[in-house]
Amino acid sequence: MSSNPSGTQAASPSKVKKYSLHIETNGVIRGEGEAKWSSKYGKLIRAHIPIGYNDWRSVDKVYKDAIWNSLMAKFEFNIDPILARPLLEPKFPQFFRTVKYHLRGTIKDKEGIYLPKPLALSPCPDDIDKIWWEQFIANEYAPKKIEQRKKNAENKAQSKITHTLGRKSYNRVYEELEEEHPGQGVRRSEAWKRAHKNKATGNVLPCALEKYNEIEAAEKRQKLAANTSGDGVPSIEDFENDPIAEVFGADKRSRCRAVSSTSSTKQVKNRTSCKGNSQQK
Repeated sequence: MSSNPSGTQAASPSKVKKYSLHIETNGVIRGEGEAKWSSKYGKLIRAHIPIGYNDWRSVDKVYKDAIWNSLMAKFEFNIDPILARPLLEPKFPQFFRTVKYHLRGTIKDKEGIYLPKPLALSPCPDDIDKIWWEQFIANEYAPKKIEQRKKNAENKAQSKITHTLGRKSYNRVYEELEEEHPGQGVRRSEAWKRAHKNKATGNVLPCALEKYNEIEAAEKRQKLAANTSGDGVPSIEDFENDPIAEVFGADKRSRCRAVSSTSSTKQVKNRTSCKGNSQQK
């Protein structure tokens, strides 16, 4: 893993075939280069974003720009790249987390317990800069990080409601629902319900059934009220008044339930605004 962002620089655009991608209003990409896009940005992140950074938000902009510029040398869009970037880049953090998730597996024993720090430090993986590996280990063994893992384990043990997403992101759930019902838009209550159904049987998970029924009741109640008053149901972006907000309460500052665990409602709305601009283009 290179610590030099210049390692992502591509050859002259005139010498490189560019793959065409069509970006839909929901941020989903189509076109001849669809598969190559995911493969390319994944390889670039794996090779050039230093793992010493705690999360994607803390990654220096110079690395992010280098990744994006390298992608622009190989892909072209149906919209201005300035509008495309905020639609496509939100998927990058998940891959960065996946890279670190797999690396953590190398510093755990067969029972999933972290190795003593000296054993974790050596040997450094061949494709990772030693300095960044040492920083990664320092982050993983920091008292604050250890305490957070302990708290996460406790919260998981106490959690009464599980989901069926696995490692799938909510972004993918929205894509699937939009593919099934093109042009209709997807409410986060629909995404939440999909994420709490058994994939094989389609049945609601028993642990989620109570909240599932409450959400459906809220949907019906809001639709009835809209028909009576003529005001319409809350918009898809109205996270303060939709069925999810009615059932679970207001979202915490740094998350938007059934959308993103790392983005606030304000950040999600900003991305939605960018999607609207791309549609107008």
